Amino acid sequence: MAHFLDNIHSEDIGYFEKRLVRELIEPLIWVHDNLRCELPVGFQSDGASVPRVPFIYDAWGDKCHREAFTHDFGYRKDSYIIVVKSVEINMWCDGLMPEEYIIERRPIKKEDADWLLFRQSIKDHISTNPKTGEITTTYSYATYQPMYLAVRTCGGSSFHRMNVMDKFEVCQ
Repeated sequence: MAHFLDNIHSEDIGYFEKRLVRELIEPLIWVHDNLRCELPVGFQSDGASVPRVPFIYDAWGDKCHREAFTHDFGYRKDSYIIVVKSVEINMWCDGLMPEEYIIERRPIKKEDADWLLFRQSIKDHISTNPKTGEITTTYSYATYQPMYLAVRTCGGSSFHRMNVMDKFEVCQ
């Protein structure tokens, strides 16, 4: 199951092409089996690029913020997925992975950014009801599948356009 080890700790830094840009002030860590992405402090995301058309934005906008961060990370030229020695090590390490447990760092292909870092992460996103403790999936197929199809068909022009630590030219 793909999931995040923590919440987003970021600050809003301005707008780029009418989209809010957020910058990480703490690392954001995503794990799936023995794979992980460690998004560094200072990494910027302009969120899920959902068109600001009322019907479309009402259905899919302002959602999946952590998933948008990892998807943006996967689209950067110098991004990579870390392969660790075991699933167990990946689960107990809640900070940056020590080098002795890393097998390799793999460049991220567009297909993996779209499917694994975005769709699978949205699909596996769970919520816990604070009153009952009940765990449920947060997003339905009607949310994650259209978002996935949109990035598969329209995201190509953004793939490998920036490096991980490149900054957006923002305005306030």
